[in-house]
Amino acid sequence: MTKSPVDYFVTALFICVIAYGCTKKADYSQTDHTVGLTSKMRTWSGTTNGYYKGDTLIPPATTNEDWAKIFNRIITDSTFAVLKVDGFAVSVPGMTMIYRDTDHVGNYVRYDSTVAGSGTSYLLYFYLVDSVYYEYHSFYGFNAAANQDYQTHLYLHTVHE
Repeated sequence: MTKSPVDYFVTALFICVIAYGCTKKADYSQTDHTVGLTSKMRTWSGTTNGYYKGDTLIPPATTNEDWAKIFNRIITDSTFAVLKVDGFAVSVPGMTMIYRDTDHVGNYVRYDSTVAGSGTSYLLYFYLVDSVYYEYHSFYGFNAAANQDYQTHLYLHTVHE
């Protein structure tokens, strides 16, 4: 059985396609996951709570001593922008958040970051309705007298105008 010139041509073409595909560099452009999120100032509201470093007079003592004092605040009309670090990271007032995934069922993009000794802080950008939810947790010391960590928990969401 002899091969026709077409068979040789098809075989040579196949080998050329395979060789070309194997020599391609893997420098494909990456998607920018911050599109829509970092383009404007946003108005936020929510709550914050935790313990801060205060001083307390505990009788019969006559001088104040450091103490962990509880706080709980409602936040309204706070305005700040989510800043772009690069196509895979954003910054929310000083906290860098790394892109983790896009949920096409819930229609949101998730960023998160873990602060040493703290819970995971995260930001969700709901791209269909241009809405953002931000949760931040930080622990920054321990008060032995009160047996309590100094800590801040912040829960914010954007306000639609």
